Amino acid sequence: FTSISHAKTDTIIPNTNEAIKYMLHLLNNKEHTATEELDLLERLARSYAAFDMKNTYDSSVRGLHLAEKEKDIHYQTVFNSVIASTYIYQAKYDTALLYLDKALVAVKKTGDKEKESTIYNGIANMYARQGLFVNAVTYYMKILDLYEYIGPTRSYVLALGNIGEIHRRLNNPERAVYSLEQERLLSDELGIHTGRVQAYCELGRIYMNQGNLDKALEFQFKVLDLMGENVSPVWASEANEVIAKIHILKNENDKALSYANECLHHAEILGDPNIHVTAWNLLASIYLNQKNYRKAEQFAMKAWETDSVSIDSGPDITYNIAQANIHLGNLEKASGFLEKNNIFNKKKAEKSMHETLLGMEIRY
Repeated sequence: FTSISHAKTDTIIPNTNEAIKYMLHLLNNKEHTATEELDLLERLARSYAAFDMKNTYDSSVRGLHLAEKEKDIHYQTVFNSVIASTYIYQAKYDTALLYLDKALVAVKKTGDKEKESTIYNGIANMYARQGLFVNAVTYYMKILDLYEYIGPTRSYVLALGNIGEIHRRLNNPERAVYSLEQERLLSDELGIHTGRVQAYCELGRIYMNQGNLDKALEFQFKVLDLMGENVSPVWASEANEVIAKIHILKNENDKALSYANECLHHAEILGDPNIHVTAWNLLASIYLNQKNYRKAEQFAMKAWETDSVSIDSGPDITYNIAQANIHLGNLEKASGFLEKNNIFNKKKAEKSMHETLLGMEIRY
């Protein structure tokens, strides 16, 4: 998303830029066997992923063409999966699913259950991003059902965390905490960096929703500390989003502004429209609180022009536009967006009820 923003991976490695330069040098200045070239292209794609979407895509397409030429099923699986991830970040889900289906067909030919679980994880994350939580949990459960074959692998551990994130979204905090604590403990035991980051990020959101703002801040700063200098824009955008929201709730708008701008910075790196909407709406809320109504309206309209249908973001966007225009004296525009706000709030209440019932259907 972006939350379960699909494949949140340990893609930013120490000295990433130096590693990429070295791999490019090897790729462009040495002769290689097909297998050696495929290995380099995979390492390049994974080093770029969540850091440079264009080069992630370009490296993977080059790798996929070579893998198909060589009839190498392993690398066909790898590159189809990574290409799918680039489309998921762009919210092009139909295209992403085509590549994930190709990857799943390829991996089932090999009988490799661990790799099969990573494809299920990608499909589940894609559904979760769209709010199709039952579909998502169906695929996460496929991973948990493979436990006897794969044990507590990275995919298994992240599936636990993603199920926890879904329960958090469906207002089941106790079940969410149960899954997330399992993820955190296993991640500590097995050294799974992404699992640690996800668990702290999600637990921090739960504390924020429960009103324990200081504890929530502590957990989000833990996320930033865990990343250190090797920042993944996916997780950095999430942590900065939550920290900004906490400072808004504390009426600390100057602090909130800094973190909202960081969230926007990482949205721009990823090219993710959903995170852009989140960041612009945060900025609109902050500027509204600071009585800078023109800037509030400017950022809220950016969010609206990008996504005018989301039931999750719609209420806040329309509220910010309406309030800014009231203060700017544009009463007709304000009235129109207040009407839209009422419609969104009714839809959100219906969705909340539906999600409560949905949460009761999920068996884990």
